[in-house]
Amino acid sequence: MKVLLLAVLCGLAVARIPKSRSVSSSEEKLPYYQMHKNRDVKDKAFHPGKEYQFTYNGQILTGIPGADKQHSGSRIQALVTVQFQTEQRVVLQLGSIRIAKANREIRYPRRTLPFRVFDEIELDQEHREKLHKPIHFTYTNGLVHDISFEYGEQPWSANIKRGVLNLLQVNLKEHHKLSTEPVEGRRNAIASSESTSQEVSSELGVNSQKWRFYRTIEKTLEGECETEYSVSSMPWKHGDPTQAVLNVTKSIDFEKCNKRPQIKYNWRFNDACPTCEPKYQEDEKFLKSSTVIRFNITGTSNKFMIEQAEAESQYTFVPMSEDANVINTYVIQKLEIVKTSQIHTQLPTSSQTVPSDSDMIYTVDWDMWKERFFMEGENTFLSKTPYSQIPDKVRVIAELLQKMVASMAEHVEHQAPQWFSRLVTVLRMATRQEFEQIHQTFYANKHEHFTPEEHKKVREILVSAVALAGTKDSVSHLIKDIREKRIPEYQQSQALRQLMSVRVVSEQMIHELKTLCEELSHANTHYSTFYVKQSCWLTYGSFANALCTPNDDELAIEQKVRPEKICPVSLKEQIVKTLFEQLERSERWEDQLVLIKAISNAGLDTSIFKLEKIIKQVHKRYPVFLRVEAILAMKNIRDQMPLKIQKVLIPVFTNIREHPEIRVTALYEILNTQPERPILEMITKMINTEPSRHVQSFAYSYMTSLANSTNPASRT
Repeated sequence: MKVLLLAVLCGLAVARIPKSRSVSSSEEKLPYYQMHKNRDVKDKAFHPGKEYQFTYNGQILTGIPGADKQHSGSRIQALVTVQFQTEQRVVLQLGSIRIAKANREIRYPRRTLPFRVFDEIELDQEHREKLHKPIHFTYTNGLVHDISFEYGEQPWSANIKRGVLNLLQVNLKEHHKLSTEPVEGRRNAIASSESTSQEVSSELGVNSQKWRFYRTIEKTLEGECETEYSVSSMPWKHGDPTQAVLNVTKSIDFEKCNKRPQIKYNWRFNDACPTCEPKYQEDEKFLKSSTVIRFNITGTSNKFMIEQAEAESQYTFVPMSEDANVINTYVIQKLEIVKTSQIHTQLPTSSQTVPSDSDMIYTVDWDMWKERFFMEGENTFLSKTPYSQIPDKVRVIAELLQKMVASMAEHVEHQAPQWFSRLVTVLRMATRQEFEQIHQTFYANKHEHFTPEEHKKVREILVSAVALAGTKDSVSHLIKDIREKRIPEYQQSQALRQLMSVRVVSEQMIHELKTLCEELSHANTHYSTFYVKQSCWLTYGSFANALCTPNDDELAIEQKVRPEKICPVSLKEQIVKTLFEQLERSERWEDQLVLIKAISNAGLDTSIFKLEKIIKQVHKRYPVFLRVEAILAMKNIRDQMPLKIQKVLIPVFTNIREHPEIRVTALYEILNTQPERPILEMITKMINTEPSRHVQSFAYSYMTSLANSTNPASRT
C-alpha cells in the first residue's frame, strides 16, 4: 500500500545516484553560506525589473517513533533567483543545488539539521539541467497562478519547484475569504491576550489592529483546502528595529479540502462504518496532516516583500490505531532573502512553455505513468524515470536471492523480509522480456551459486515474488508459467491467491486471467487441478472488485483522467455474464460453489438480479447449499444496494414453508443491511409466532447480540 505523503521534498529521492560522500566542514563555505554572510537587501517590496535572491533549505525525515530513533530522509539546499519581469509576470530558477540523503539514528527529527549530517549526492548533468530549468508564473497580490514550465520538464522536478513557490504564496488581500463567525470567540480571546502588543500601523495594511484573523480557500501544493491566516507585527532581526514587520502565520485545515492529490492502494479491503464517530474526515482518519507556514514580510499589504518564510509539516500514518506504532514524516522548509538588485541578465526562457494542468497543486503525472506501467505494461514510466537505471537486473536479483537463502539457512532471520521486499521492488520494474530471462536463469536452469537445496528455495521464492510484484508483465508471465505447466500445481494455486493483493488492476489483467480460468475449466484435468482452478476464479472475482466497485482505493489515473472508477458498464456486464454462464455449465457441486464465491468476491451490483433468480428459483430448481451461498454472495454489495437486498430477501425470510437454513441466512443478511425500525418491528413480531425453533432461536440470539454490541459499525 502506498499513501502519497504530500511532502514538498517528495521528489528528492528521484535523484538517486550510486556515488555518495560525506560533506566536510570546509564544504559548508559554499555560495549558500557566503550570501548569508554578505547579505545585501535594500528593498521593502517586490518591484518590476528587480531580481531577488533567496536561500532555500529543505529537509524531510521519516521514522517510526514508537520503535526507535532511526529515520530516513533527504536534504536540499539551493539558491533561488526570482525575477519580476513585469508587475505580475515572474520567472524563478534554482541554482547551486545540493541534495543529500540519510538513513541513521536522528534524535530530533523536527529540527533542521546541518547539511553535513547527511550524505551528499552528486547529481548527474541530466538531473541538474532539469532542476535548473526556470518556471514562469503570475504573482497577483501574493497569490501564485498561471504556472508554466519549460518544455521537457519532469513531474519530480516540477514538484520540487512547486515546493519553493509554496513559500512565496501569502494571501494578504483576503481573496476567497470565508466567514469568520465560527472562530469569533477564538479571535477575541487571542486579541485580549495580546493587549500589550505593539499596534500594527495602517501602512502595513492591517488597519491599525493588533491582530487579524481570517480564513480563505486556497490552492497550495497539498491541495485546495481551507487556510487560516493570523497576522500580527513585530520587528525582524535583519530589519530596522524601529520599523514593524508583518508576521503572518497560515495553517492548512486538511479536514476541509475540495481536492487533495493523495493516492491509496489496497484500501478496498477496508470495511465502511457510516455510524462510527466522525473524529476525523474520512481521509484524515488514517493520514493525519498538519502544515503551518510563517512569514516575515516588509512593506504594505498592497506592496510587500517576503523576507523569510518557514514551513513545518507533519504527516502521521495510522495503519491500525494510535496505540500501535505509527509512521511519522517531518518536513521543514525555509526560504530567506539574501540579495536584491536590478535585473542585469535575464533568466533563460524558452518559447516552448507548457502550462501546468494542476497549477500549484502537486502533480500526479509521475504516479500515473507508474500505474500505467503496472496496469498495462506501458513503457512511458521506464523511459522517463529519473531513477538510475538498473542495468543488470539478473545480477541484482542473484545478489538478493543469495542474501535471502543465507538468511533462511537454519531459521528465518529478521533481514529476510527486507531482502524479499527489495526483490519484489526490482521485479516491479521488470519488462516481459526480462521476466523470461529471469525465469530461464534462476528457475529453468540451475544457477552456479546455489546448491540443489538452495535452488529449490530460490524457485519457491521467485514464484511468490513474481506474483506479489503485481504488474501487467508479471501477471502475464505467471499465467504463461501456469498454462505451460512450468511450475508445480501447488505453487500455481498459491501464486494465483497472492494476486488478490495486487496494487492496481487493469482490464487487460482481467481478460488474461479469464482466459486462463476458462482453459482450466474446459480441460479434462486431474482432480488436483481443481485447487488451481478454484484459485483462478476466486482471484478473477477479486480483480473485478478492485477495478469496478466503489472501494476506498484512490488511483492517480482517476485523479488525472476522471473521478469515477476506470471500469465501463460493458466490462461489468461481461464479468457478470462470464461468471454466471460458467456457473450454469458446471455440473459438479464443487465448481458451482467456487463460482458463487467468485461472484461474491466480485461484489458487482449488476449481479444481484441473477442472484435473485437463484435464490427464488425463478427458472429452475437449485440445491439448498447453492441458494444459501447466493444469499451470502450479497455481502459485498450491502453498502451499495441495501434496499434492494431487503426487497429480495424479506419475502424469502417470511415464507414459513421455505427451508430453515435459507431463512436463517436471509435474516442474517437483512439485519446486516441495518434496516429501518419498521422492518425490525416486523421481524420481532414474527419471532413470537415463528413455527421453526431453529429460525426463532437464531433470530432472537442474533438480534440480541447486535443490540448489545459495542461495535460502532453495528449501531442503527
